[in-house]
Amino acid sequence: MIYALFMILAIVLALLVRPPIGAPSLGQADPAAARNAQRRRRIYCALLGICLFLISALRASTVGSDTRTSLGHFQRIHLMNWETILYLYQEEPGFYIVAKLLSLWTYDGQWMLALYSLLYAFSVSWYIYRNSADCLISFSMLIPFMFFAFSMTGLRQTAAISIVLLSFEFVRTRKALPYFLLMLLAIAFHRSAILALPIYYLYSIRMTPFKRLVLLLLIPAIYLFRYNIITLLQRWFYSDYQIDRSTNNTWATFAVYFLIWAAKLYLLAIAGRAAPHVAQCGPGRQVEAIFIIGFIIQLFVPFEPNIFRIGLYYQSSVLLLVPQITSESRLSLRSRRLIRIAYIAVMFLMYYGFTYQAAEVNPYRFFWQG
Repeated sequence: MIYALFMILAIVLALLVRPPIGAPSLGQADPAAARNAQRRRRIYCALLGICLFLISALRASTVGSDTRTSLGHFQRIHLMNWETILYLYQEEPGFYIVAKLLSLWTYDGQWMLALYSLLYAFSVSWYIYRNSADCLISFSMLIPFMFFAFSMTGLRQTAAISIVLLSFEFVRTRKALPYFLLMLLAIAFHRSAILALPIYYLYSIRMTPFKRLVLLLLIPAIYLFRYNIITLLQRWFYSDYQIDRSTNNTWATFAVYFLIWAAKLYLLAIAGRAAPHVAQCGPGRQVEAIFIIGFIIQLFVPFEPNIFRIGLYYQSSVLLLVPQITSESRLSLRSRRLIRIAYIAVMFLMYYGFTYQAAEVNPYRFFWQG
């Protein structure tokens, strides 16, 4: 229920604060109006970021499938010396170093949950604030698309994803050195982040009709040979995992991503070069290649659910792509509002129909409830 309340709160705050709709990178003729618009955007994202932090930080250990495991690691880490920690956790030392430092101050694992909750809430709110063309749409997607649910269970990768989201600022501004330094930090928390390195290159790819056609033809081929591909990758990189077919709504997620891409293609078809705002849509326009990689990765999730973890780095781009699609529409203001209402309604249906039980974050309980 608390997650549905968050989505409702996002709507109410949007009506009260009225964050601007449109690419945040675009200027306005009136500097005062531009500053006021950015101030409203900042207030809106900050308020919802605080809500995300409180929901995550105040949760009980029963909320999230791996929360108790992470708390168990924290309890063990404070008993270890630094030499043991650095010897045992050479590959992904970030989480354990932070846990040890925190344990010097407190043994209460709730503070560790609060720390990672703060990191994720800040990073995703900043990501939306700096890049989304419609903050309401972006925040409303966090719940049904499982991004927020995952942040409350896989703490090591939550830290990595948070850092990747923060690094997007350097992807957008094409600053390679700080981007790769942040990525090294992300890899120190979860080695899967190394597979997110291509995001820097993918952002620079301008999608053309020919490239889209090639990808549309390539996807069926990947689908046909997906078992062979995943078997080969499993032998090379993930020998500890066994291929196990899953039906955890992975095809439903794939279908949703396909419909989003179809909407993008439809928009381009009806807008063409005649719509001046298509060229001014900000970061959302340039994440299409990143989104497509996440879309393709979803094909392999039914064989190995852990691949979903890799897809998260790329699929986070949907938080920018969908708002960019809706904000670029050439429909009237009334029609746009109806589209937003319909889309948010779909988000509620998607949450209750497909992702309600995701990552065992329901039923929600506060930590004082046991």
